[in-house]
Amino acid sequence: MLKLFVMPKEYAIENIYMLVSDVQIRSINEIIEDIIQGIDVKLGKDGRFNVEQVINKLLKNIPIWKFKGATINQINDQTQEKNFEEKKIGRNEHCPCGSGKKYKNCCGKVIKLF
Repeated sequence: MLKLFVMPKEYAIENIYMLVSDVQIRSINEIIEDIIQGIDVKLGKDGRFNVEQVINKLLKNIPIWKFKGATINQINDQTQEKNFEEKKIGRNEHCPCGSGKKYKNCCGKVIKLF
């Protein structure tokens, strides 16, 4: 935060505390937009992008009360893992190994041992 904005360390700490409480009740996009509008200097595309990235990274790693202390990044990771685990391959779908065969004739083939 100190690298991005020119301010005393005490102000930076105070602003971070405000962001921690603010992210509990507002969306990240609203907070970022308010910060950008509050900057006295006109930002170009690169400057705006840098501000968005730093603030976004900070806010997504703050424990959120409504998520029982989990961060937004942790919630997103859990959702991605759940989506990956829930995906089932049907017998007549193409095999995910890329062979071009149907799953039942490739990796899903039942092999009789006796």
